[in-house]
Amino acid sequence: MHDQRLARASACLTIYPNPTQVGLEELQRFAAGELPPYQLPRQLRLVDALPRNAMGKVNKKQLVKDLFAPELAGARA
Repeated sequence: MHDQRLARASACLTIYPNPTQVGLEELQRFAAGELPPYQLPRQLRLVDALPRNAMGKVNKKQLVKDLFAPELAGARA
């Protein structure tokens, strides 16, 4: 996600086996109670899985490409 001030903003990607048990609003309230305002994620998303490379590590470049491309494209326009 693009941020004019920081060049990038934080996001929280959460994987839950049963996403109906916890809502995004509940996660946002929890984070607000645990983190200072400048560390709060600007965006929360529930995902089925994180992309991984051949070594099993999270593929961060693929995350940005898959999940944040619309926001980045809009920020460049």
